[in-house]
Amino acid sequence: MKKSVANSGSEKAVKATKSTKRAAPKSKRSAPKTESPRRKKAQAAVTVASAEETVATPTLPHACVFPNSKQPRQTFDEEYIQDLARSIYQFGGLIQPIKLTPRQGDAPWQTHMIVVGECRWRAYRLLLGIFADHDEEMAKTLDITPHVRWFPTDVPATMDSVWSVGLERFSRIAATVNAMTDDEVQEVAIIENLQRKNVSPLEEARAFQDRLNRLAILHSDESDEQLVERLALKLGLKQSWRITERTALLRLSVELQDAFAKGLINSTQAYELSRLPVAHQRHIFEAMRDGHCRTSQEIRQVAQVLADAEAKPLPMFSMDAPGIAPAPIVADTSTPASAKPQATEEDRKRVSRLESKIDSTLAILQQGFDGNDIVIIQKVMPGQASVLADKIGLIRGHLSQLEMALRTAAAIEHVQGRIAADATSDAPTVQAA
Repeated sequence: MKKSVANSGSEKAVKATKSTKRAAPKSKRSAPKTESPRRKKAQAAVTVASAEETVATPTLPHACVFPNSKQPRQTFDEEYIQDLARSIYQFGGLIQPIKLTPRQGDAPWQTHMIVVGECRWRAYRLLLGIFADHDEEMAKTLDITPHVRWFPTDVPATMDSVWSVGLERFSRIAATVNAMTDDEVQEVAIIENLQRKNVSPLEEARAFQDRLNRLAILHSDESDEQLVERLALKLGLKQSWRITERTALLRLSVELQDAFAKGLINSTQAYELSRLPVAHQRHIFEAMRDGHCRTSQEIRQVAQVLADAEAKPLPMFSMDAPGIAPAPIVADTSTPASAKPQATEEDRKRVSRLESKIDSTLAILQQGFDGNDIVIIQKVMPGQASVLADKIGLIRGHLSQLEMALRTAAAIEHVQGRIAADATSDAPTVQAA
């Protein structure tokens, strides 16, 4: 009976709204107020809580809830938490309750652990701190005033009232509680965080590795590749290589993990460095800071030389003959800089020829080109333009390969010099009798 009365009341409200819209005079719509993507994202996490329309959601005291210490995400954007708290206050409710599981925390009153929704819980904690401390400065920052639709009409619209009303309203948080094992908690947390872009690759890597360690205990007869495939299947990942690449980041030294987290090196560079022993990681990173190894390809080639036990020579294209596959030049990178033999006369001649070719090419390019030549080709011989463009493309390709090979050779020389210097400093000192 209550349901039918509520439905009839809703129908009357709809009809009244429609009639009001028909009777209202036409007016120009004001331009919509633009909002930052961060605030839109925060507002997407809350909803208007109308007393007539909202179905009661189970709530728990905020103090009973505590975060999962093993949750993949360990860093939180405080500005986003503030935007989220602002939206929660303005609209008075969450778009969906947080997910909890019964656990005993460090304090006796902590009885439920967060599975999903730590950002919302942190936003509630921020609001409670504002109300409890009467923090007027932060209240102003978050636009906390009594002029919100959910504020009680029988309470004076003052900031003094905001402290008590807010403290009462947000001391409990909407939540759903499900009994879950530790493995289920971690898997749900990983899946939930994989759907968010603001989870760092290192946080993903640690979460993946934790799950792989657990699977290795449960399936001790499986290889590493099989465990990765099993985890990818459990998490719904189509590409298992994402797990492999992420966990490789954990092989970086602490210094390089910190540099990666700060954006000093990108994902590709970090992955290439992770293939090396920690000592060589440091040498290449120092070379990068000194202006060597400017691109990921250079890092990859230098890393390959250091990772290859046989130190195979690096092939690079020659400028001696035209064509797509010219004769290779071999760069000797197997001998440390301190032990390299003196250059022979033939070596000097080859270097001199290469320098002459580069200088001649530079001299031609510095002369520039007459724009009228292009106009004439377009008028008289348009087909020749494509042929010349292809030749320039070949020149650019050859020059790019030559530049890459020379930069790689310089970087290898730089890194090997550091390795030799470290070896010398680490060697025991023999004192004269």
